[in-house]
Amino acid sequence: MDEGKQPAPSAETLYRVAGTIGLLVGVGALISPGLLTRLYGVKEEQNDIGAFGWRLFAIRNIYTSSRALLGDQGARDAVMLMQPPDMAVFILSYRAGRLPGLTTVLALISAAAVLAASAFARRSS
Repeated sequence: MDEGKQPAPSAETLYRVAGTIGLLVGVGALISPGLLTRLYGVKEEQNDIGAFGWRLFAIRNIYTSSRALLGDQGARDAVMLMQPPDMAVFILSYRAGRLPGLTTVLALISAAAVLAASAFARRSS
């Protein structure tokens, strides 16, 4: 190994990064969907159906990410495969005027980080 070059993170480390991001977003959406959306730049208050939708998203993320962190390969694959549809929803919501640009960018960055970590982990395992 060249001096000054850091070793690449292991597949397990990358899977843990992806799972942890998903778990944190899920817990935030479950506990306080309004706070999570405000952190993402949405300023208006949510109605009950909006909070319900975020909580469904939260349950999906918490369950799948927890299973992924426990080493379930099917869940690890699911975490990766959920990201492109999530990204499409954020883009379509932005285009329909339902999400501000900052929210869309932050959501896409989160999903892209999970997707990249998962894809690199899969490739190295």
